[in-house]
Amino acid sequence: MSSRPFQINLSSHRGMYGSALRLGLMLVSLGFIGLLAWDFERLQDIQAKRESAERALIQARDHDKQVQTEARAAGMDLSDSALEHMARDVAFANQLIAKRTFSWTHFLGDLEEVIPPRIAINNVKLDAKESSIALNGLAVSLKDLATLIMSLLDHRSFQDPVLKQHSVLDNTLVEFNLTVRYNHVASSQPSQPSKSSAKK
Repeated sequence: MSSRPFQINLSSHRGMYGSALRLGLMLVSLGFIGLLAWDFERLQDIQAKRESAERALIQARDHDKQVQTEARAAGMDLSDSALEHMARDVAFANQLIAKRTFSWTHFLGDLEEVIPPRIAINNVKLDAKESSIALNGLAVSLKDLATLIMSLLDHRSFQDPVLKQHSVLDNTLVEFNLTVRYNHVASSQPSQPSKSSAKK
């Protein structure tokens, strides 16, 4: 009978574990290599985009210099201060155009149509460029102020009335300030006949 009946040889198991470990390390190394290749490809793409942007910037600067040279040869000033002054001139010209097309006759007629009897308008401030109006006045009650706002909403020439502020005075009158957009083009057009009148 053998003196060591339970002796087991583990050399084969060590070889199997070693092979699995080597395989795992190889797969991890391949993964790292793949990541490095992907990062390198991304870096190349970023570098190409950067070079393209730099070339476009150089072309834009060259074109800007060429335009300025041609402008100076034609007697025009395209400096920053000149362009800023030109923008102010354009804004002023637009404001003059808006004032020319604005009709005080139509505006006062439309305003008279929307003011209820128990409303007193103390001040009218017109911004012709923005086609907006600020109305300051007094109402006998909050109900009358609400009637004014509804009347503005229903009229063809007024849009977007906004009550900026209001306060009830000691004599129970309501002081208010509101803004409304005025469509003077629509107000200058003749009103269309209704369907009932057309049939007649």
